[in-house]
Amino acid sequence: MKKIIFMLIVALTLSLIPLSSVFASTYDYHDGLLDDSENIADTNLPGGGYDNDLNTGTGTTYRGTWFIEFVNPVDIIAYYIEGTGGNGAWRFYFHDGTEIVLNDYAKYGYFEFDQVFSGVERIEIEHDGSSYNLIKEVDFFSAPTDDLTPPGEVSNLSINEGYNSLNLSWSNPNDDDFSVVNIYQDDVLIKEGLKDDQSYKVNDLEDNTTYHFKITTVDIFGNESEGKTIEGTTLEIVDSDGDGIPDHEDEYPDDPENIPPPETTDEVPEVENLEIEATPERVDLSWKKPLRYFGKATIYRKTTGTVTSFNMNDLNPFAAQTVYAAEDYEPLFETNGTTFADLSVNENDEYEYKVTNTYEGIESRGVTVQTTIPEPPLVDTSDMTLPFGVEGLIESGNGLLLLIGGFVLLALAFLFVPKVIAAIRQSFSGGNGATQTAAPGTRVTERQQKIMTGQKQREPRAPRIPREPRQGRA
Repeated sequence: MKKIIFMLIVALTLSLIPLSSVFASTYDYHDGLLDDSENIADTNLPGGGYDNDLNTGTGTTYRGTWFIEFVNPVDIIAYYIEGTGGNGAWRFYFHDGTEIVLNDYAKYGYFEFDQVFSGVERIEIEHDGSSYNLIKEVDFFSAPTDDLTPPGEVSNLSINEGYNSLNLSWSNPNDDDFSVVNIYQDDVLIKEGLKDDQSYKVNDLEDNTTYHFKITTVDIFGNESEGKTIEGTTLEIVDSDGDGIPDHEDEYPDDPENIPPPETTDEVPEVENLEIEATPERVDLSWKKPLRYFGKATIYRKTTGTVTSFNMNDLNPFAAQTVYAAEDYEPLFETNGTTFADLSVNENDEYEYKVTNTYEGIESRGVTVQTTIPEPPLVDTSDMTLPFGVEGLIESGNGLLLLIGGFVLLALAFLFVPKVIAAIRQSFSGGNGATQTAAPGTRVTERQQKIMTGQKQREPRAPRIPREPRQGRA
């Protein structure tokens, strides 16, 4: 019974105490900027709206507006508001002298902003409800001056490289006072105040160039971290076909004319410059690939005839020299190269080869060439080799010339030396005055003429002695 009476007394006591005063201590609406009148330069907000008493208040109708002007610009990080009507009946506008920063619909209670509103000179509070509502208490809070510790750094920092762009991505820290992220490129601030986005794309960069970035974190009090750094190199822009369109944007990067790929047999390009060379043992084919849309080359062959051997006993001028065969093309080989050797040929057979181009499963009509396999020569000199080379031949010739050179000079000496001696004697005999001239009118014999000219007189021939006859002859 005593316990029941005690509980009734406690319940009665609590019912006499205003509920607002019981829960007032749970709301942190004290020590705000509006509590110090020296901060306020001008306002039309009635005092019941910021007297730290939830039992008082001030009301307004739809679109009613109050303003608060500060003596000096302030940095606002949080607010408190309590009133009647549903959440979202009030809006805050922060003026920093150069622009208006709009905060979304305010909710009842104490809330910290996602960012610091710096340099606020004026605040406007607008009622957006559909009926008359009260503000029981409103206040704004600035950053404390004793928090100088920056938030933690970002994590999982990575970079994705593009041709003219670099895409940064990271994870924000979990600090309670974390506010935003700042991005620096080569020590120049390029993006400030990123909150929810945890990636950023840097555009308008040069290709194949390295850039350095730093990402710092900032808390609601304005403390900025040292930051984390990363570097990235943009991809090189390549234009393979020289049409002015980069390969990564070119639908046909290998075709400067940007001709679409073939869709029919007649549109598939053929191989070019098909050539053939035949020997008794093999046939060699070669060709060039088309400039575009080459897949693979397929080589076909058919026998068109056989050349018969000449027969001396068959002199019929009307006898056929070639036997023609009606055959279809037989596929021999497929390759993505430009040559093929056919080793399965027969002497005197006539062949026709066809080379086609197959691109994306579509085969061209093909290019053809004909040849006849020749008979082997009567004497095969293909495997013959000389016992010496060019250098050896020259060396042997020089040795032979050295060997017989002396004999050649000796023969020339025997041939020309007597003539030289005779010429010398003649020159000496004509130069010492030995030549004589007969007087006019005097007859000179041949012998006398030779003596006067210095010629040697010929000795008279000795008389011939008759030989004794042989025995047995008369």
